[in-house]
Amino acid sequence: KIWTTDDGARVDEINGRGGGRNLKGRGVEKFEITSCMTQEFDGVSNPPPDHPVEKLFGDEQLEYELGGCRFKVSHGAFFQVNSGCAEVLYKKIVDEVKEGTKEGQRTVMFDVCCGTGSIGIVAAKMGAASKVVGCDISRPAIRDANVNKDLNGIGERCVFEAGRAEHIMARQVKASLDAASAAGDDEGTRFVAVVDPAREGCHGDVLKSLRNTRAIERVVYVSCNPTVSLPRDAKVLCGPKSKRVYGEPFVVKKAQPVDMFPMTKHTEVVMVFERGGEGEEEKVEEKKGRKSGNR
Repeated sequence: KIWTTDDGARVDEINGRGGGRNLKGRGVEKFEITSCMTQEFDGVSNPPPDHPVEKLFGDEQLEYELGGCRFKVSHGAFFQVNSGCAEVLYKKIVDEVKEGTKEGQRTVMFDVCCGTGSIGIVAAKMGAASKVVGCDISRPAIRDANVNKDLNGIGERCVFEAGRAEHIMARQVKASLDAASAAGDDEGTRFVAVVDPAREGCHGDVLKSLRNTRAIERVVYVSCNPTVSLPRDAKVLCGPKSKRVYGEPFVVKKAQPVDMFPMTKHTEVVMVFERGGEGEEEKVEEKKGRKSGNR
């Protein structure tokens, strides 16, 4: 892993077999281990995000800078380690959140799978979002996000909650619309969702909530698995209506790869969806109508 700090790039290749011996001669001998954590788990898979971790010594959090913001990150929390490409990625996301905003319009951004809050905080700091609502199932990550929003002086514009995204989005959309209506500004608020899931992609309930929440006009999907989970999730966002998926379908407007993993076959993709596309059912009916008319 490459950690970028105020002191420069530090390379950590310590593993169970090498014990750090392969670091000799690489210019990192003078660096000291700043913290050491241990976690006991007897399961057959990875421990859950909130599984307890014991600090043996040192700092409990690492600190990073990204997009002009500072972030404190706890053990086990996700953070982009390729900081140079992450700057490019976050600028692209922020630009897509901004796009389509009318003069004087207020943008509420949902940061789904927000982790430590980095995307939402950068978007708020750069003026792309008037309000950020972040949600994640990891309580330790949400604790970091709430620390980070205050660390960057935008605590009043960001709300980070641990829980199911579909429930949090529904509640926050209603609250924002009620507030706008009370202020006589029904047309002055737009809703954009930024979704940055793990490789498995979005939970089906989150996708259905995005589709069925009519106030959400735009979805910026950030995928590290563009060949499997992204196309699967896109089918839910763009597919035909059904009893469970009844919102107007989205359409894909653009896609941009970002080389977050140099010298590998993997890439990150930012795909932008906008509301108002035709579902497959409508297209089929239209084709049937044209064929009938030709007879």
